[in-house]
This record gives sequence, C-alpha cells and structure tokens, in this order.
Amino acid sequence: MQTGTMERLQEVTHLNATGVQALIKGDGGNTLRAFKGALAIMDRVAQDPSYDDDLFENTEQFCISQPIVGLQECNHGNVSNDNVNNTFFLYGKAIVFHASAKMDIRFANAALLFNLALTFHQGGLMASSRMGHQQAKLQKAVSLYNLSIQVIQDDAAHASPAASAIFMAALNNSAHIQYEMCDYEASTATLKMLEWEAYQQVSSVVQEQQQPSYCSSKLLENEDMDQLLLNVVCVKRPSTAASA
Repeated sequence: MQTGTMERLQEVTHLNATGVQALIKGDGGNTLRAFKGALAIMDRVAQDPSYDDDLFENTEQFCISQPIVGLQECNHGNVSNDNVNNTFFLYGKAIVFHASAKMDIRFANAALLFNLALTFHQGGLMASSRMGHQQAKLQKAVSLYNLSIQVIQDDAAHASPAASAIFMAALNNSAHIQYEMCDYEASTATLKMLEWEAYQQVSSVVQEQQQPSYCSSKLLENEDMDQLLLNVVCVKRPSTAASA
C-alpha cells in the first residue's frame, strides 16, 4: 500500500478511538462525528487502486473490545428507564483498533458500523429521551446493526472469528431493540440467526479443541457467549393469554 493509504488507515484508528472515548463519556455529538469521519476515510481507501486485499493482517491482531459503562449498566438494572428490559443481555462493548499500517477494510467497516449503531442504541436508551425521539434512535441503531451484519455476510472472510463475533453481537443487539419495541416476531427471527452462528462457532472451537474458551475470538469472552446463548434460550414472546 502507498504511504497515503497507510496514513488514512492510521487516521481511521485515531478517529475510531476518539469516538469510543466520546461514547464512554456519553458525548453523542463527538461520537457521531468521529465514527462518520472514519467511515468516510474507509470509503476513500476502498477506492484507492493501490489497495491490496492480500495485505490484511489477522483481524484478531488489530482489535480489542472496550466496555461502554452506560450500556453495560443495562444488564445490571442500573438504567432508570422502565422501558428497558434488564433480563435481555446487551453487548455493550465497542471495537477498538490497534495502531496498524495494514487493516482488513471490510472488517473495519463492519466494526465502525457496529460502533455507530452502539451510539444510537445508547441514545435511544437514555431515560431523558422523548418517546418519539427515543424510538427514532433505536430504529437507526437497528439499521446500522443490519448494515454491519450485511458487510460481514457479503464478505468471503465471514469465517474470521473476529468477524463472527461482531456478527453475533450485532444480531444480539438488534434483537434487543426489536424486543424492546415489541416486534417479537422480528426479535425471534434475529435470535434464530444468532443461534445458528453461535452453533457454528462453538462447533468449530470444539473440533479444534480450543478449550477452555468456546469462542475463538477475544472480542467475545465466555461470559458474553453465555449471555448471548441465554438470550436465545430464555427470551420469549410475552404471553397474551388471559390469566385464570
């Protein structure tokens, strides 16, 4: 890759880190500017004729997950919003890139879209949000999670453990919003996709005897996988049958 392209990728790494720190602080404006700026640069990189698909590093080597306190509190009943179902696990971690001259552009785009979705997800769960404004943000988050999912589905590198981790996290969080918005049919369908992907991931790890971790990506810890699978098993459509 040419020096200009490498500099752009380094700028993407910087902007993404800036966006994650702003997300942790609940600074939605700066978060959006940083993630959108990073995505715009990635679009220019993709159009660079010097860009070489064969120069990708293993995605596991240039990314980590960063807990977002405001989102993770949803899993512990610490969000003062009666509309938030604290029994549905939300994957409240953003993806952070290590400084690197080489980057898988498709994976990076999926990760940036996921981080951007988290931003709207966080905004939609804020207790101070007006109901209409809240729903609009959550719907935007679902759209962005779906874009992240689509980028991974369209990529031959879908089998990458890190890509699979984001794929499952995006499915889970999308199902979380669908459930909160009472779209139980959509939530169930999304969780079925998550169940299939999780089965593939766990089967692969077992076959390769990679215990004690049953997820081969460090983006999803065992506890995260436990919670995702519990969502699949335990989150059911509320019964509307009249009580006896």
